[in-house]
Amino acid sequence: MALKLGRISSLYIAFDTNPSAVYHQLGKAVDLTFNLNAQEVETTNHDSAGYREYLAGYIDGTVEATVRYDEADTAQMALVDTFNRAGFDAGTIVTTWDPLADFPTVLLKVSFDTTSSAPTVGTDFYVFSALITSMSLDSANEDVDNMSFTFRLTGAPTSFRATAT
Repeated sequence: MALKLGRISSLYIAFDTNPSAVYHQLGKAVDLTFNLNAQEVETTNHDSAGYREYLAGYIDGTVEATVRYDEADTAQMALVDTFNRAGFDAGTIVTTWDPLADFPTVLLKVSFDTTSSAPTVGTDFYVFSALITSMSLDSANEDVDNMSFTFRLTGAPTSFRATAT
């Protein structure tokens, strides 16, 4: 992948785990962080010549997104509704909250291209099922409001890397 400016990365969200679900771009994004981590499984033994040895174990990850809070942004408001376990219903004010409901699962497409939610030739992207594990609203004096979300990736990516020609 060629070097790219950070401002061309984008996050798309589907509020249905169906692979053919409709994706919504998370608007007004100012910071997107995609983290993948591999667990280290130690295999050191008496034959290790004094050096520790490891194998790669399970992989886990998170996506963190910070946006300029915008009540007109469908994806932002749908994330708020989904986090509050009220379900996503575009254009409807949600007034119910069920704290005992299951964590909401969404599909995330982390794309290194803002032209489309569909993979573009030569553009890296990753699609994961994810849980929304945190949401925060930052309302600083004399500044615009920001909202942040953290998503816990769950399971292997359903697709990745559109580098085929």
